[in-house]
Amino acid sequence: MWETHAIIAQDTAFQNYLEYRNRPLGERTIASAKSAVRDFLTYLGTPITTTALSELIRKTRADHRNEDFTTDRKLTAFGRGPPSTNGRYVRYLKRTA
Repeated sequence: MWETHAIIAQDTAFQNYLEYRNRPLGERTIASAKSAVRDFLTYLGTPITTTALSELIRKTRADHRNEDFTTDRKLTAFGRGPPSTNGRYVRYLKRTA
């Protein structure tokens, strides 16, 4: 788990998320955000790399220009997962996009 957190922390999109928040985030919130990214990428079947989140955001924005909202629907389905995991993480994912 911590290995994937370190990989996600290197992603430019995740770094931008932390940098441009309205207020500083605590370590637990940052760890939850990393877990959210890890779990959603895993749910999508996307390998966790140092650019996976950035690539997903770029792809999703391009899809939106073509009226394709597949990733949004998958995020909604992910959020309907077990409340002890997926459901609580969706709020972190929506903030990174």
